Amino acid sequence: MLLHLDYARHIDPEIATADPFFALQDVFRFAAFSESQFLNIVQLSVHKEVAATSIMQQRDPSISNLLHLKQILERHAQRLKENITFLENYQEPQLIQELPPEKTEKSRHVVRTLLRDFHTLAEQAQHLSKQCERGMDVVMSNTVIRESREAMAQAEGVAKLTRLAFIFIPLSLVTSVFGMNFTELNSGSELSIWVFFVASAPVLIISWAFLKFDKINLRTWLRRISMHLWSGRGRDSKGQHQSNVKIRV
Repeated sequence: MLLHLDYARHIDPEIATADPFFALQDVFRFAAFSESQFLNIVQLSVHKEVAATSIMQQRDPSISNLLHLKQILERHAQRLKENITFLENYQEPQLIQELPPEKTEKSRHVVRTLLRDFHTLAEQAQHLSKQCERGMDVVMSNTVIRESREAMAQAEGVAKLTRLAFIFIPLSLVTSVFGMNFTELNSGSELSIWVFFVASAPVLIISWAFLKFDKINLRTWLRRISMHLWSGRGRDSKGQHQSNVKIRV
């Protein structure tokens, strides 16, 4: 809105007559300032999306915003590269007429200044694009961790049901075998109800043993018992051999 009011206020007419690009320096500078303001706004949005507190507070985090910002930054970075290519090709001013050395250097200085500004803007755009990529990686990692925790919670619930099954399934098996035909229930059978408890006890013990010790632990436990018994036999045979030696002496 204010470009037309201040345009060419500080432009040297003699240099602008000899160098057409020098007359357009305010347009390029205005474009650089506008791009810098835009990148600052995008930077605030990126920092808001990738902030640790923001990611942790989101109930269902999404990478759609970061992906959208990354696409915008890639378009602006490509446009900035095109401007940089144009400025690099125009580092030597194409003068329409000869200028004094000091004014020629001033014209070249304008091109170098604009080239440095656009390089800085391109680096800022690339840095923000990388921040978006890191933010997407963090969101995806948090989603995987959250799903893993939910899977672990579900697995713990299944494990609890398995423990209950190890208790009730053997009891149901014993009950189905005996058919509840006991003297105490007036079934006409001479079988006492105490037989149920006597038969259930070893079944529960065996089930608890399988629940407590899996296949690997059971093998380790049996190996330790065998090694302990073998070492005991070795000590006994050694002691007996020593006693025989003493008797012979």
